[in-house]
Amino acid sequence: MRKIAMLTGAVAVAAGTMLATLAPAGAAPATGEENIVEVTADNYDSVINSSADKLVIFDFNATWCGPCQQMKPVIEKLAKEGADAGKWTLASVDVDKNGPIADKYGIQYIPTLIPVRNKAELADSRQIGFDTDGGEATLTKYIEDQLAKG
Repeated sequence: MRKIAMLTGAVAVAAGTMLATLAPAGAAPATGEENIVEVTADNYDSVINSSADKLVIFDFNATWCGPCQQMKPVIEKLAKEGADAGKWTLASVDVDKNGPIADKYGIQYIPTLIPVRNKAELADSRQIGFDTDGGEATLTKYIEDQLAKG
């Protein structure tokens, strides 16, 4: 049985699962649902390859994780409607359904955000946990910082 530690946080907020597909390579910057993809073993290669065109932020999470469920609607809103929407893709990875992908990145705590560009994790850029006090502002700053890295 897989064990992953969960960072504690305030009461979990229920959130629906948003499923989408990646926009074709070379397509105009997408907005809305096209910026969010549910990563599986079947589409992982496509998602990682898309990091050649724009930043991909992997969100490692689980349905039972309170902080993950608190962060989910906030980060999805930023992917769909934020000032930088279309410049990056939110790639959601359920660690219970996709253990080998989580293992590939050495995930020990959730939620964990990992920005990837050109198939490589950006150095010193992992975000572990969710700051409920900073919420959207903290995530917006994190995303801006990752986009600035190229």
